[in-house]
Amino acid sequence: MTFQSLSYWIFLPVACAVAAAPGVVRRRLLGVLALSYLFYATWGVWLPLLLLASTLLNHGAAIVIRRWPAAWSLACGIALNVALLGAFKYGGVWSERIALPVGLSFFTFQGLSHLIDTYREDDTRPTLLEFAVYMAFWPTVLAGPITRVHGIVPQLRSLGRPSWDDLAVGARQILTGLFMKMVVADTLATGIQVGEGVTFGFDRLASGWSGIDAWFLAIGFGLQLYFDFAGYSNVAIGSARLLGIRLPENFDHPYLADSPAAFWSRWHMSLSRWIRDYLFFPLATALPHAPGRYLAVIVSMLVFGMWHGVGWTFVAWGLYHGLLQVAHRAVQPWLPGRGAPAALRAAWQSVAWVSTFLLVSYGWLLFRSADLAQAWALTRALLAPWSYATFSLRPNFYILVALVAALYFAYGWSRGIAARLATSRRVDGLVTVLRPAYYGALVIAVIIWSHQSSVFVYFQF
Repeated sequence: MTFQSLSYWIFLPVACAVAAAPGVVRRRLLGVLALSYLFYATWGVWLPLLLLASTLLNHGAAIVIRRWPAAWSLACGIALNVALLGAFKYGGVWSERIALPVGLSFFTFQGLSHLIDTYREDDTRPTLLEFAVYMAFWPTVLAGPITRVHGIVPQLRSLGRPSWDDLAVGARQILTGLFMKMVVADTLATGIQVGEGVTFGFDRLASGWSGIDAWFLAIGFGLQLYFDFAGYSNVAIGSARLLGIRLPENFDHPYLADSPAAFWSRWHMSLSRWIRDYLFFPLATALPHAPGRYLAVIVSMLVFGMWHGVGWTFVAWGLYHGLLQVAHRAVQPWLPGRGAPAALRAAWQSVAWVSTFLLVSYGWLLFRSADLAQAWALTRALLAPWSYATFSLRPNFYILVALVAALYFAYGWSRGIAARLATSRRVDGLVTVLRPAYYGALVIAVIIWSHQSSVFVYFQF
């Protein structure tokens, strides 16, 4: 069952009704838990057993840590989680029979955060039922956002009927997410016509890329992945909001960032914050000098890369982003700051944004390539000036990527103008009139594009 499937739109109102049913909270939580396990079972009948094992493991480990709050008890809990994740994530290297269960990386990190927070005495002390719902909650179990016990369990304890604002915001977020995934991301993947999309450019065009091809594939895949995963996150967050539960936002216009660090504070924010709080900060604290902090950045980004998949391309992608952040930190003292002239700061901000966008986009070539050989072939094309006169892909592909990029940046940059105009009564009235037409257009677009909808690409990571 996927968020864009018909079965989900039968499941969703049932889940909302169960969560808002009259009676004690415990009864509603039992209903939500049962539906969450049913939802997860549609991806494999044995998967709920794995989720249950992880839930019991982490709940029991947290009890041990509370009773014996020592480094050894935390280390044992972490080791068990890492062993469970590693057995599936890296077991496939030696055996084709072992496949990565969807969602395992996400709920394992949720379990780990609970153990570490318990050790740090930031402990909400969930009951087994509350913790089981937290781990299995159907909007987040497949691909996040990665939540924390102290952010979700207090909401579960007061689970009741959602407000009208919850329903309105949730419905808008779901519709926006479906549009991002089904209309934008899927069109970028397949192209306006078959053989014109990102997938064709990477998987079927075996060689002969030009510099232009490589840049458009990098930017096109970066946009595809953003609209795919941000769209998924919007549907997940909106679905939870229909129950009155607020999940953390996962994306904040990441391609408007003007530095590598700013990009990672806007992209997959729930995972970025997890890596920051539970890996980078402890490493940086233990290694307080500049070389140690740089090492902490590189190690954190390597873990970020390896979390996404098995293969040298993910290692290279993580290392690349680690080195990008180290380089930016090293040169930051010499960059124009607040004391610089306004014109210089404005010019530098434009240069910083363009540079960040291009550097991040190049990284997607490492992430998406089938192997290092393909990544190197695309890199060679980027570095060969004479190759920029050749176009190996169909014209519609370049037009599509350029159009999506232009609309993305136009929308992002217009947010500031819209915020300033929001105080005007005339503008507010105009927005009220146009909003139904806007969301009506989204509904029509989602229905028209629904025939080509595919599974969320981020599930494979």
